[in-house]
Amino acid sequence: MYSKKAEKFLAKLDKKTARRLIAGIDKLPNGDVVKLRGLKDIYRLRIGDFRIKFTKEEGRIVIGEINIANPI
Repeated sequence: MYSKKAEKFLAKLDKKTARRLIAGIDKLPNGDVVKLRGLKDIYRLRIGDFRIKFTKEEGRIVIGEINIANPI
């Protein structure tokens, strides 16, 4: 499940990059996943320069935010 903010971010990307991110999200909970310190039940998935914040709610994964880690 994606938040509106995450859907808008994916819509702005080129199709190749969006497909790469969606493929990484579909493989969750595998991948470069880290629980964020100081935040309750929020995790981060890293795919290249992109960071995807998500939560685990009632046995499903909810994508909250997608952003670029090091914008130039």
